[in-house]
Amino acid sequence: MDNIKQQIEQIISRINEKNPYYSIIGFLVIVFLLDYFLVMQFQLKMLNSLNTKLMTLSTDLEKSEVDIQRFSAYQNQLNKLKNNFEKLDQKIKGKEDLPLIMENISRLANKHGIRIEQIMPNTAQAKSVLKNIDGEYHSIPISVQAKGEYHDFGRFINQLENEEVFMLIPEFSIVGGQGRASNQSIKMKIQAIVFEKTKG
Repeated sequence: MDNIKQQIEQIISRINEKNPYYSIIGFLVIVFLLDYFLVMQFQLKMLNSLNTKLMTLSTDLEKSEVDIQRFSAYQNQLNKLKNNFEKLDQKIKGKEDLPLIMENISRLANKHGIRIEQIMPNTAQAKSVLKNIDGEYHSIPISVQAKGEYHDFGRFINQLENEEVFMLIPEFSIVGGQGRASNQSIKMKIQAIVFEKTKG
């Protein structure tokens, strides 16, 4: 072992005697190789890791931009739904306003030349349509018997549906009377949607 060490030292001393620059170049090559295999490999691994993270961040950023654009669309949609709900909610009267709803039906009928013969709510057949923390929405059927002309009845129905009270007309019938056109018997059922607040 000592013999090999001595031989290497002799070779290095001969090289130094002939050309001292070889030692410097050899030293630099050794430093470069150590740097490449130890330091550079670590740095390359770090760069690869950073590159992967950058790609992930770039993908996440693109996804976030798309989500932000969608959020704006969802916000607009939510605002429209809120506006529609508020308009609809304004049309729904309280359960205690049922006499006013019937009075409104009679007023509209008179306005269009329809003579109401009988108007009667059936609270026993009321159905719950929606319940929330504020109270409960009920559908109350109101039976109406009247007389009038076809055209007047059409205008009456149209205004009922566009009125500031939320009502549905699930069924109606017209039976022709004898003689005048204004002698048509009309039977209809109106579903009035009313709200009853939670007690307490």
